[in-house]
Amino acid sequence: MRLRVDRHVEVLEPTFARVRQALGRLDTVGKKKFLVVEDEARESFVQVAGGKLAFVVERGGMGRLERAHTETPVVSFEDGTTLGRISLLHDEWLSRDQALALLRCFLEEAPFPPEVGWRDYTSLLEALGPATWPGDA
Repeated sequence: MRLRVDRHVEVLEPTFARVRQALGRLDTVGKKKFLVVEDEARESFVQVAGGKLAFVVERGGMGRLERAHTETPVVSFEDGTTLGRISLLHDEWLSRDQALALLRCFLEEAPFPPEVGWRDYTSLLEALGPATWPGDA
């Protein structure tokens, strides 16, 4: 596995502590806007964007992209509120703890929590065309 923060290789074989530290440094207005944990063996990734109060989490691999959502939104944003260039639905904003839980599951190859659903955004990848790495999508 490898951890990237804004297109830079940060750590090969990252620990959860290192991923948690990287997530804590994300800032929507700073230089570190997103992170990606890639698992080349499984040809999959989880990427997180946001900072401070709310995050968006996506997973993908082998031509698929899905965005996490919850039944209980953590912020009162309306559908269509944007994070950078990403337009989100109100239930796609996750808390720091929720984002960390999903990252831990991915790192440990454990099942994702049942209270988090995944919405298919593969058509978004197809519209954007091929990316050189997950964070480019």
